[in-house]
Amino acid sequence: MKNPSIWMALAVATSSAIVSSVDAAIVNWNLNLDIPATSEGLFLNIEQQLVSTTADINAGWDLNPNGANGLFFGGTTAHGTWMMVDPATGWDSASSFNPGVVVGSSYVFKALPGGNMIFGNGPGLWKENANNIFGFRFLNSQNQVRYGYGVMYIGATALERRLVSLSYETSGLSIVAVPAPGAVALAALAGLTGGLRRRR
Repeated sequence: MKNPSIWMALAVATSSAIVSSVDAAIVNWNLNLDIPATSEGLFLNIEQQLVSTTADINAGWDLNPNGANGLFFGGTTAHGTWMMVDPATGWDSASSFNPGVVVGSSYVFKALPGGNMIFGNGPGLWKENANNIFGFRFLNSQNQVRYGYGVMYIGATALERRLVSLSYETSGLSIVAVPAPGAVALAALAGLTGGLRRRR
């Protein structure tokens, strides 16, 4: 039997910004949550803004950052959740991008049941002690493709990670990955205060 009580609604930290199209809006979800260093990690339903640490309570999760020995991204192909990769690499893992990248249909997305993130200083590589931006696509409740991006702060190792925010375009248009100043401030604060330690 499903137990919805283990989901945490985080809508309080959400904001929407209307853009040029009448039906278009960007939804920003400020999470600022540690990702447990476990094989389960976090399970997120992007549209409903729900978070859990177990997958079996609802088939509606979209993203699953996790990893007990590294950093992985899981997605659910039933919800069309594919991660954006740097086309220059062709890897089967989510890439880390610089701000200003356009997340949309012109880029390469791959289904990642568990793509291992690769760390380093080259294109698409994830960086330690830094904010990392990643792109994704998913299906909303009407089975329509939506594009978005997230910000993840990585500490001194891949096991020190905090999911700072997720943003997506509600109309199906592309979205430019430009994190809000508040999200960047949260990531910086996490790094300065050792905020990657799990809260009790």
